[in-house]
Amino acid sequence: MRAISELLLVDSLNTWVYTTASTDYYTWKADNKSTPTNGGYPVFGTAWTVPHSHCVCGGDTNIGHHTSHSVVQYEPLPDDWDGIVSLEGNYYLTHDMTMPARIYIAEGKTMNLCLNGYKLDARGLNVEEKTDPVFYLSGALNLCDCDGSQNSGGKITGLNNNYSPIIIDLRGTFSMYGGSITKNTTTGNTIDNSGIFTMYGGSITDNFAKETAGVYNEAGTSTMYGGSILHNGGGTYGL
Repeated sequence: MRAISELLLVDSLNTWVYTTASTDYYTWKADNKSTPTNGGYPVFGTAWTVPHSHCVCGGDTNIGHHTSHSVVQYEPLPDDWDGIVSLEGNYYLTHDMTMPARIYIAEGKTMNLCLNGYKLDARGLNVEEKTDPVFYLSGALNLCDCDGSQNSGGKITGLNNNYSPIIIDLRGTFSMYGGSITKNTTTGNTIDNSGIFTMYGGSITDNFAKETAGVYNEAGTSTMYGGSILHNGGGTYGL
């Protein structure tokens, strides 16, 4: 009962923060259950920011199967996910972020992620006890970068282990509208695809992989309407 009432309290507090719509206030989140800092009661999350809203493509893609736009509202990506529980919803980066764990999206779940000109740094996944891919997709990921002019554009970078940075299983889909997957090193494939990969924009560049430094279709299908796959090295298969 306490867990339920705590979630209701967090929802009520955040409803008030979003209704007040002032950068003077912070959002709220549940206290960490294993190492609580506030006796198990809600703690401050991120500062409230002006809503970040645009289509899942970043707002300007009109190609292939994506020829219409629907605006969704994004919220800041939290910095404390565990890699076990599936992430879903609409998130954007508010700063360069070192990943605490992989991002797992379960079957039937969808995550829309806007890099917003920032870096999703996978170096945190290179230590032995945290070795993992950047994304493991059994569900759907829509990746964009609505502010590609900032910091030379948003990027997913820094992985250096035995996992492919992005793994799409038989049930997964990955639609890439923007951003860059760059400077990752793996003994596998940069993108290991057994599902559906569609590239509308962005780039896959300067990666090194023992097998495929671009996109490898294990048992999946890939469609490329735009973007670029360039200057990747080491691989002998795929794109």
